[in-house]
Amino acid sequence: MEALGSLGTADVQNLRVSALLMKRMKSGGPEAGQFRQLLDRAGELGLADTPLTALNGAARN
Repeated sequence: MEALGSLGTADVQNLRVSALLMKRMKSGGPEAGQFRQLLDRAGELGLADTPLTALNGAARN
């Protein structure tokens, strides 16, 4: 996944939705505002602290 850049497998396993979105926001570019909106919405939905691995069913809460 391009958004994960040089992160290793262990890093990805511990990465939260909010951390990924903040990383993408800080990288700038034309999508930074959209990543901010996604982060806000993830917080509203209670998903900001969800591990990325849980999104594909690899981990259970």
